[in-house]
Amino acid sequence: MMRISAVFDRTNVVPVILALGVSMAVSFALVPAAKWIAIKIGAVDVPKDKRRMHDHPIPRLGGLAIFIGFVVSALFFAQVDKQLQGILLGSCLIVGVG
Repeated sequence: MMRISAVFDRTNVVPVILALGVSMAVSFALVPAAKWIAIKIGAVDVPKDKRRMHDHPIPRLGGLAIFIGFVVSALFFAQVDKQLQGILLGSCLIVGVG
């Protein structure tokens, strides 16, 4: 039976945890700005009837803050090669169209 310490290299964990922390911090810091922008441009889900889950208007741009946190973390902590450039470009196009 293989020991988990032989498979799991602890030296690679610190950059991953740091990247996760940066992504979370950036996303957390940008959520109020995304909420403000959503209210300004009208990207708000206003409940119109009793079938809706929410009882008050909900801004719909929170995913934008999460996406920016992901991109910042990927640019700082990942090796940007052709494959990652393609993934980031494709994800930017999807977010822009969406």
